[in-house]
Amino acid sequence: MTTGSADWSPARRLASRFVLFYLAFYVSPFDLSDESAGGVTQRLVAWTGARLGLDVSILPNGSGDTTYNYVQVLCLVVLALVAAVAFSLVERRGRWDAALFAALRVWIRYVLGYTMLTYGIAKVWKAQFPFPSPDTLMLPFGEASPMRLLWTFMGFSTAYTMFVGFGEVLGGLLLFFRRTTLAGALITAAVMVNVAMLNFSYDVPVKLYASHLLLMALFLAAPDARRLLDVFVRNRPVPAAPEPRPWTGWPRRLRLAAKTLLVGTLVVTTVRSGIEGWKKYGDGAPRRPLQGAWEVESFGRDGTETPPLLTDTKRWRRLIVTSYGFAILHSMDGTRRYFRTAFDQEKHTLLLPEGSSVVGAFTWELEGGDVLRLRGLFDGAAVDVRLRRRDESSFLLLNRGFHWVNEYPFN
Repeated sequence: MTTGSADWSPARRLASRFVLFYLAFYVSPFDLSDESAGGVTQRLVAWTGARLGLDVSILPNGSGDTTYNYVQVLCLVVLALVAAVAFSLVERRGRWDAALFAALRVWIRYVLGYTMLTYGIAKVWKAQFPFPSPDTLMLPFGEASPMRLLWTFMGFSTAYTMFVGFGEVLGGLLLFFRRTTLAGALITAAVMVNVAMLNFSYDVPVKLYASHLLLMALFLAAPDARRLLDVFVRNRPVPAAPEPRPWTGWPRRLRLAAKTLLVGTLVVTTVRSGIEGWKKYGDGAPRRPLQGAWEVESFGRDGTETPPLLTDTKRWRRLIVTSYGFAILHSMDGTRRYFRTAFDQEKHTLLLPEGSSVVGAFTWELEGGDVLRLRGLFDGAAVDVRLRRRDESSFLLLNRGFHWVNEYPFN
């Protein structure tokens, strides 16, 4: 039975129209949140949040599960319900449902396909889950957040990360073509069930978005639900899915050319973006001269200065420099301080700004490549620090390797 069939009951037709309007609003190409568009969405969410006594002042950022996002989903649910009821009062026979669903189906195919392609390429080139950095390797296991644990788990295995990425790429590519839409929807649904479960299990703040991507995949597969049930459960033969009347002549050639150009552009841009992300954030990012984990060998006062030496609670235990330009200081009392470094390779200077002030200003010198000497001021005291680079291959996580044969579990 085709979606939006005229012999559906009023309740079923209302439910299907609610899904139609909700997804249409969610994947709308018009950004009504932007102030240039009047900020309609922001105003609506702010008004609704105020009525519910919720603070929605924090707009979507690195987290997609803000209070704003949840209130926004509530607004979309109410708007979709109102639109479905209004449309059902005007159109009682379902004459337009099939055409509307067909149009929405095409739009969601491309939106979901492009999204899966983007996330998949970011995994194939390991930009989303880079290999564990020195600060991750030095972080006590129990101090890692659930999200950090997941990122470490994924980033450690290049093979598994690429495997997951290829699954997303395959599902996304199949969605671009009408005859392979069902296969793409099923592969994408399988992938997104796993992704959504990981997000919920490891407190990754993309739970709402992942759930909606899964909903889109199920929406695309829904028209074939009965055929799938007959094949996999009832063991019955099923006829081929109905196909629309094929295009012929110059309209067909024009459509093919436009589709080739669109899909080709999407593939090229996502691959290029993935490679750029791999070079900038992923495993392909160039190493900084001081990147790595440095253990403190000596921590004294600079002979040219006289301020009192830092207290033991502020004495360094180790310094970690990441590929993103951050520095993490581990103190002897176990506290950690994070800085976005200002690094000058030519002048051999290193600044550790904190807010509007600079708490650390050093000149640095490498002795033999494995010993780092820092001289300067830190928290108002003159210090002379000697550090030795921690050999990353000494970590069990990195040197254990792969074994075809394991006579005993190594846990």
